[in-house]
Amino acid sequence: MVILLCYKVHSSFIIGISFVTIISWFRGTNVSYFEDGVFNTGGSGEARYDYFVKIVNVESMDKITGEYSDDFNGIATALFTFLYVDFLDTSGTLFGLANQMNIVDENGDFPGSTAAFSADALSTIFASIFGMSPVTSYIESAAGVEAGAKTGLSNMFVAFFFFLSIFFAPILARYVT
Repeated sequence: MVILLCYKVHSSFIIGISFVTIISWFRGTNVSYFEDGVFNTGGSGEARYDYFVKIVNVESMDKITGEYSDDFNGIATALFTFLYVDFLDTSGTLFGLANQMNIVDENGDFPGSTAAFSADALSTIFASIFGMSPVTSYIESAAGVEAGAKTGLSNMFVAFFFFLSIFFAPILARYVT
């Protein structure tokens, strides 16, 4: 990846990650994910392979929602904490990215700011229903913006591939449960 970065190949990280992933699938090597070799000393290579060959697997959805509590002091503390952490994180990220894209006007606003903040708020609400951590805008998006992803189409592709990952869990799973 470092060599590809030196040659300014934009997809160097994707190429490197894909290469390591593919070579780890071959059995009979020291770097295989399915063998009990140098890098896999846990003795679970065959169990991992049996899980891997299922390829497409839809996991059980019986525990999709989180456990709810009636501890109102704890709930109020969590709401207050997450509100400000999420608000500050989102506003800093969105304004930083908008500034990087040079779309901030003289009033310090940018087009679509209401929609961006609303989408972040709604995703955080729905994530909390399912017991997940707050879904928010991340500063890692700056790397995508720097590479030219400014329209939102790249986000649609990322969302599509995350959706596909639901069905390819055995390939992406790190440990057999």
